[in-house]
Amino acid sequence: MLLFITTLGAGAASLRSYVVWAPSLSYPYYGEVQGVICTIDRSASGSLRVTLRVSEMDPISERHRPQYVRISFPKYAGDIPEIGHSIKTTAYVTPPQGPIEPDGFDFRRHAYFQSLGGVGYARKGFERIDAPREQRFWKDRQRRLSNFIAEHMAERSLGFAQAIISGDRLNLSLQVIEDLRSTNLAHLLAISGLHMRLLTTVVFGLLRMICVVVPIGHIRCHARSIAAFGAILAGVAYLGLSGNSIATQRAFVMIACSFGGVILSRRALTLRSLALAALIILALRPEALYSPGFQMSFAATIALVIVFDFITRRGWVTSGLVLKYITGAVVSSVVAGLATAPIAAIHFNQISQIGYIANLLAVPVIALVIAPAAVIALALSPLHLAPVGFWFVDLGLTWIQFIAGYLAEFDLAVRMNKTPMDGVLPLFSFGVLWCVLWSGKYGKSIGLLAAFIAVELWAATRRPEILIADQGRLIGVLSDQGRALSKEKGQGFVADVWMENDGIKLDRRDAHDLWQGLGHNITHIWSKKEAAKTHSFDTDELIVSHHDIEVIGRCLILQKRYFYDFDATYVVWSGEGYAIKKRVDKHHAPYAWRPTSRRRQSICTDQSD
Repeated sequence: MLLFITTLGAGAASLRSYVVWAPSLSYPYYGEVQGVICTIDRSASGSLRVTLRVSEMDPISERHRPQYVRISFPKYAGDIPEIGHSIKTTAYVTPPQGPIEPDGFDFRRHAYFQSLGGVGYARKGFERIDAPREQRFWKDRQRRLSNFIAEHMAERSLGFAQAIISGDRLNLSLQVIEDLRSTNLAHLLAISGLHMRLLTTVVFGLLRMICVVVPIGHIRCHARSIAAFGAILAGVAYLGLSGNSIATQRAFVMIACSFGGVILSRRALTLRSLALAALIILALRPEALYSPGFQMSFAATIALVIVFDFITRRGWVTSGLVLKYITGAVVSSVVAGLATAPIAAIHFNQISQIGYIANLLAVPVIALVIAPAAVIALALSPLHLAPVGFWFVDLGLTWIQFIAGYLAEFDLAVRMNKTPMDGVLPLFSFGVLWCVLWSGKYGKSIGLLAAFIAVELWAATRRPEILIADQGRLIGVLSDQGRALSKEKGQGFVADVWMENDGIKLDRRDAHDLWQGLGHNITHIWSKKEAAKTHSFDTDELIVSHHDIEVIGRCLILQKRYFYDFDATYVVWSGEGYAIKKRVDKHHAPYAWRPTSRRRQSICTDQSD
């Protein structure tokens, strides 16, 4: 059975890689792009960003034209368009970028499973095309809900309210997002188990009270079953309105199992419902396994199930509704924080050291004030009494934003950490799951040993000494003070990712000053004026040039012809000279998301060769 399930999973993953295939750009494109807006959000810099289903991209033929492209508008300040409208703009679009460093996050792979064939930007705005607007059932209702919230919420908490109620983050400020991340409250933005459970519980309670007071015998006798069915329908509606994310899917499956047990008068085994949710999600979207949202959502839920089951079996449940809730909130914050902290540290290179305090002050407000008030506001909207509920929502969200902003100001709020080597996260996950699934006492020691080895490997991880960006636009040399950068400006995203992965974040000017004081024998040439000269170097030097150059002497040189075939490169000092240790192959990696083409001859050895 295990062999059959493993083979079935591998087949599902392979099938998925073919189902999502779509054409992708193989070269930079500048010209007119026309298409239908599918999603609207904000980029990391706060610019308006839209994803288009492309209809025209001349002179690219329909066969080779990308299905979807994502375009940012840095200077756009007009009215925000609606999903389903057709627009036309002049944009610079490039193929999805590969890993910024060898063995790093592969955005090209991430874009492949979204059928995203290009990303770019437009210096000007866009032109709306006079065409019938495409109707999208759930997106239209999400937009209507967002507009309804905007009519009744204050500006200070509007973006936050739209994010947690309708899943629309368009108006959420970057400062609020940064504060929530620094205080480990960013999980409040992800519509997942907390939001789904609160909504369905409130709906279940209201429907049950209504059924009890109805003077009809059959309805009163089956009040629990009717209320449970209504709660499941509310979960379906919320799943569609919130954007159908992985965390929301997991929460819905578990809640559907729970209320299904109520309808059938059976006890819902939470750990088994969690396994069922994982099975459904991975069967439909196997790539979700690599998603931080999937990993953190299931890690927190597994930990909560195990801990509360242990507490219940030991009889440690306190009496009294208020005391029981306070105890549950404290335990939930501690357990969920500890379960997700290693995964967050691996993916985001930071650990919030005040996240426990922030969650204790924020999560009860979400559960006791914001969620019930939001449901009441929507229920009272036909009577034009929604402002009453939204007033309490605004009050609670203002408190959470204040807590996040205040605690994020502390110097010790966040601690950076380096990215571990490959295999640490799978080994750590295997060890934890072994401890959870193994029923015997002594067998659990195997899982603890695996988790301990993973932590030791993480501590022993050595970051790349010399990193070279794609096209030779930037060089980073690791030192005791941090990573020294060859340029003071340009390639800001690459520089930030390198330093975050190192666990030492420096100011860009300080990083460049560190480069000038290293005293190394590495030369970086990026201007055409310098490239036109003839250069003479010693044997033990490393030359990186954005252009093709003429060099006299034996040295390791990476120039334009080299970067035809390779992206980011990891170089080491071998004692006698520099040598390439790892590099990202552009064309010949055996993956569906890596386009194959005829390999071009490159110069990556000694100049005399």
